[in-house]
Parts: sequence; C-alpha cells; structure tokens
Amino acid sequence: MTLSKYDSDFSDAMAIKLRLNREARQSEDSGEPKQSKEHETIIVQTNAPYDRSAEVQDLIAKHPGLTPEAAEQGLRELGF
Repeated sequence: MTLSKYDSDFSDAMAIKLRLNREARQSEDSGEPKQSKEHETIIVQTNAPYDRSAEVQDLIAKHPGLTPEAAEQGLRELGF
C-alpha cells in the first residue's frame, strides 16, 4: 500500500514534531534554560498616567481629514 502525497507529508511533519518535542523534553531534564527572544515580553512600568493626546495627534497626522473626536471614538472601539 502506498501513501498519498498528503499522507506522506503529514507523516514527515509528525515525525519532525515528535523529534522536536523529544529534544525539548531532554533539554528541560538537563536543566538548561531555554532562551527564546520570540516570546519575550518586556514590561516597563511608569508612574505617569497615559496621555492619549499624543496618540490621537499621531493618528490625525497619518490620516488627513480625521477629526480628534473620530480618532478618540476609533481608539475606544478598538479597546485602547
């Protein structure tokens, strides 16, 4: 019985996934910390309140004809 191209590709992908998972578990067991820049988040805390006016002015500069009220409404609708 021969496998279709899809089945063959799927089989290869699963073999790679299993190998990577195995390697990741082995590195965790050895105590090596994993350094991944991809998922690193840097949080900078400030005591100053957030000033939306600078953000609104940037939006108005990028989109001629946009009013400050429309920019504020758009930011609120997007959850900012």
